[in-house]
Amino acid sequence: MKRNESNISYNDRIIAHYYFDDPENIGKDSSGSGNDAITEGVTSPIVETVGGRTAVTLAGGKNGTSYLKLPSGLLKDINDNTGITVSTWVYLKKGTNVWERIFDFGKDSGGPYLFLTRNLRGTCFAGADLVADTGRTYSSGEWIHVAMSVTGTEGGTLSSAGPVIYVNGEVAADGSISQTSSGTYAKLRSWFETFEDPSNYSYNYIGRSQHEADADFNGSISDFRVYKAGFTQDEIIEVMCESLTDAEIVQLVKDKYLSF
Repeated sequence: MKRNESNISYNDRIIAHYYFDDPENIGKDSSGSGNDAITEGVTSPIVETVGGRTAVTLAGGKNGTSYLKLPSGLLKDINDNTGITVSTWVYLKKGTNVWERIFDFGKDSGGPYLFLTRNLRGTCFAGADLVADTGRTYSSGEWIHVAMSVTGTEGGTLSSAGPVIYVNGEVAADGSISQTSSGTYAKLRSWFETFEDPSNYSYNYIGRSQHEADADFNGSISDFRVYKAGFTQDEIIEVMCESLTDAEIVQLVKDKYLSF
């Protein structure tokens, strides 16, 4: 897979970037922010090549079996003006629970938190759920690019904001909230306010849920990124294409526009 080192357009907004390509330092953060992750669980995550892509493989199982823990201060710069985007490549294996987490950032099961499940239900929670849900399952045994972008209200100045899920660069679920939906819009602003207290996001996981009843994620993850920005669709596509070869980009375009 191509790593485009010359593209620095997002360097000022990236919080963490995990290539998962070094078996000796699985959780190395390549963003320059020093946010190295730690492998945890009774079955340690491993780096391997899956479907032509170098990735970290998580074994699944009951909560706490196999996951990565990110630093407690990871989201200290997130707020209503920045927004947040999490982008990654995901390879699903057979799951045991629709609530398996691709990632789950938060305090505990009581919230606040931000998570994305294997069925691509994205949730922002601080007393109430704000959701973007694709409402479907995705095939196992193939790579898909997944991103969750949560746009802030920028102090209530934007006409709409909130969570959107993208799959292979396409909008798969739009949980954007209109400014006219004053109650829900206010809940989004309240959720962003939870980032003001760093202790609210002390437990940040890849592959594990805050809820003990939820099984760990069974599958592989590659090129996992966190940005202090709520990205647009065009920006999501650019991030996705940074980890593709030219041939893969051409094939992606063919699949999108020439399939009939």
